Amino acid sequence: MTRKRLILSAVGLLVALLALPVLFLQYFNWNDHRDRVASWVGTAIQREVQISDRLGFQLWPTTKLSVSGLEISSPEGVSDLPLLNLQSGEAEFAIWPLLSGILVIDRLELDSPTVNLVSGLEEGATNWHFRLDETADGQSFAGPPLIVRELQVRRAHVQYSDPDPQLDQDLHLSQLDWVLPEDAGNSTVTAAGTLNGGALEVKAGIDSIGAFCADDACIQSIVDAIVATNNDPAACPMNAAKVQKFTILPRDFSVITGDFTATLKLKRSVVEAKHKETLDAMYESADTYVPWKGDWETVDNAMKAAAAEEEAAGGK
Repeated sequence: MTRKRLILSAVGLLVALLALPVLFLQYFNWNDHRDRVASWVGTAIQREVQISDRLGFQLWPTTKLSVSGLEISSPEGVSDLPLLNLQSGEAEFAIWPLLSGILVIDRLELDSPTVNLVSGLEEGATNWHFRLDETADGQSFAGPPLIVRELQVRRAHVQYSDPDPQLDQDLHLSQLDWVLPEDAGNSTVTAAGTLNGGALEVKAGIDSIGAFCADDACIQSIVDAIVATNNDPAACPMNAAKVQKFTILPRDFSVITGDFTATLKLKRSVVEAKHKETLDAMYESADTYVPWKGDWETVDNAMKAAAAEEEAAGGK
C-alpha cells in the first residue's frame, strides 16, 4: 500500500508541476505587463516597440494572441516614420508544430494596419530589414519557419518611399483574404482597394501545386522577389549568396519518401537520381525558373485523392 501511495504521490506531483506553467500562461494578466513585453520584443528585433492599448494571451481552448495599439519604429537614420502601426490584431496558432520548430498560424486578423516601407539614401538601407541573424556574441540566429493558413486584413495602408520619387508606391486595401489549407487544396486570395490611385481587385484560386506552377503570374512573383533580393546588397553581399535558378517539386523532402536520413540529413544521391532530368535542365536553361520535369496532373490527382481519403477517415 505504501508503494502504491508513493507512486500516486509522484504522479500527482508531476501533473501539478506540468499544470503550473499552463495555468500561469492561461490566467496571467499580460495586459498589466504589456510595456515590459513590448520592451522585450523591441530588444529581440532591435527596434522600439510600443503597445498603447491592450495585450492578451489565451492558451486554451484555442491558443490566441491579441494586441491593440501596436507600433514598431524604423531604424534611426533611415526614417522617422514607424514601420508598422496596427489598430488591432489577433492570431490563433498551433502549439504542437512549435515543438518541431515550425510556427503555424491557423488564423491571423489585422485591422487598420499602416505599413511604411522606406528605402534610405544609403545603399542597402531599408527600414524593413531586420538583422536577426546577427547576435551579440557573433552567433547566427534564425526564427522558425512561418506558415499562415488564413489571413484577413481590413482597412490597410501600405506606402513605399524611395530616394527616386518615381518608384514610390501607395497601396490602400479595403480587404484582403488569404486561405491556404493544410492540404494545399482550394487555396484562394481576394483583395480590393487602390494602387497609386487606380482601382485594384484580385480574385484567384489555386487548388494544387501544379496549378500554381502553371500560373505565369504566380511564378513571376517568385522570380521578381528573387531578383529584388539578389539586388539587395544587405541580403546578398556576394554572388555566392544569390539564388541563380529554382524549381518547384511536387512534394517536400521527407524521411518517408527516402530523401532524408533518420537524422534529417539530405540524401544527395537519392535526390539527384529522382530529379536527374530536372537538374540537367537547370544547368542547361538560362531562365531563373526551370519547370519540374514530371507529370503534374498525375501528382495533383494523387495528392487530392490522398487528402480526400484522409478527410473521409477523419470523419468516421
